[in-house]
Amino acid sequence: MMAAAKIETEEGPCCPICLEQFNIPRQLPCAHSFCEKCLQSHITTQAGKITELSNIKCPVCRNPAGPFIKDRPTSEWATLFPVNTVLQSIFPVK
Repeated sequence: MMAAAKIETEEGPCCPICLEQFNIPRQLPCAHSFCEKCLQSHITTQAGKITELSNIKCPVCRNPAGPFIKDRPTSEWATLFPVNTVLQSIFPVK
């Protein structure tokens, strides 16, 4: 099993996709968090290969992220994941 990389800047933890401070951090069931836009970009990239949100996998650990509501457009799937309120309190949206 690979050890998880600790993604952090001088200002604190950052999104493992964009490597910037979190902006609207969304948390997957595996507890990994990503900026909402980064997660949506990941979902959009995967959308051509999948048919429903339950097939989305975490970009870090590859664990399944669903199941969730299937009747929503792909462009809204990232908003279905809960906001990581701990990270949101550290990095409030400006």
